[in-house]
Amino acid sequence: MKILFLTTLTVTIEHEHYFTKNVMLNLAKRYDNDPKNSIEFATILYDRSLQSSRTTTESIYGTTYSKLYINPDKTHPNIIKTISGFLKSKNPSIIHSNMIEGWDVEAAKSAGIPIILTIHIGGAICPRGGGNGLLRHNDTICDGNIGSHCKKCITKDLPFPKVGNSLLRLFNKTIISQYFSNKKPPIWYLTPLFRSERIISNRKRILDEFKYAHIIAANKKLKDILINYVPENNIHLIPHGVKERARLPLPPLDGPIKFFILSRIQYSKGIVDAIEAFNGIDPGKYELHIIGDAETLRTSKAYFKKTVNASKGKNIIFHGRLPNQEIDQIIGQCHIMIHPAIYLEIYGINISESLSIGRGVLASKCGGPEMQIKDGFNGLLFEPHSIEAIRKTIIKILNNKELIKTFSDNASIPMPIDSYTDKLSYLYGALSKQ
Repeated sequence: MKILFLTTLTVTIEHEHYFTKNVMLNLAKRYDNDPKNSIEFATILYDRSLQSSRTTTESIYGTTYSKLYINPDKTHPNIIKTISGFLKSKNPSIIHSNMIEGWDVEAAKSAGIPIILTIHIGGAICPRGGGNGLLRHNDTICDGNIGSHCKKCITKDLPFPKVGNSLLRLFNKTIISQYFSNKKPPIWYLTPLFRSERIISNRKRILDEFKYAHIIAANKKLKDILINYVPENNIHLIPHGVKERARLPLPPLDGPIKFFILSRIQYSKGIVDAIEAFNGIDPGKYELHIIGDAETLRTSKAYFKKTVNASKGKNIIFHGRLPNQEIDQIIGQCHIMIHPAIYLEIYGINISESLSIGRGVLASKCGGPEMQIKDGFNGLLFEPHSIEAIRKTIIKILNNKELIKTFSDNASIPMPIDSYTDKLSYLYGALSKQ
């Protein structure tokens, strides 16, 4: 059996998410010197200067690593043909992909090769895409029903969403909307706004292609959404795995309780909700440590400013983005984690890592947390995007400090990386024999 493992589209191994990188490392070790099974890695990258594709090959983790460079401005059939030819040249028994554009599944289908797809973000299903995937325009978690109503969600990521929705109502499916949606080079605001119809249609097409794939879903809510598009037997509920880590001693409970958030600072992560939940609580009773930074997007910068403003008058410390060693030093001084995400969290690796080092977690019911937290055992769960629900949870902890020790004692790694790759290897073997 030969496995071809594809990284996220346009993301080389060096810049891949550390969860995926750890999976690759473990798989490389597993199949090293195995006479019957082998694994190769590959990345598909963009190069708009190319007239035809090109491939480079090197060695990484003791195995072959190929980079396929394509011009994304080529026609869709041309792109699929190029990727399909590349996949055939590798002659794998099965492909395991981490891409989200649908090209991987369509090309594998064209080549007649079985493919497994790991879903990492809601944008693999949601036309809104990106890190806000499956978060509705009204800030509720979406049921994954894709349709014209998705335009409101797409528009929310643009400046002046109310203006955008008004323009869509006035000019939808008119010559004006067609003109701006096809405009090259694109016109700021108007081109992405009027492309929403095409974005929704394209996402539906991709979801239809998903029927060919076997899909790994890390939480039950995601699996329930995928059942609308993919045969249930093709969906595999496998929580993400993390590396074992040394437990950190719990600090004394006789002083202020130190909460921490380990997250990017963006709207869908619900950071401001958590900060505002401390309104009216004596700052001498707590500290909130926020580890992470905002991305460079305009919306992320604006949200970071809102986060800083909301923290005024509260006992909140911003640490920014830190190396892992410094993160452990800060968490080692903290008692319990808060995970206030308001969108569909595919899993929440930071929750797994906190549990693995002996820290309980207070988290929203947003998909991934429910796979890891047993309410009242190793943490507490609350409704997403509810400041009052977070406040009640915080007050419960402050009034019952012994819960912190209980949650810490019960905290353990939900899915070790070795167990995760065991499940992958079993799935590879089962599908390659079909």
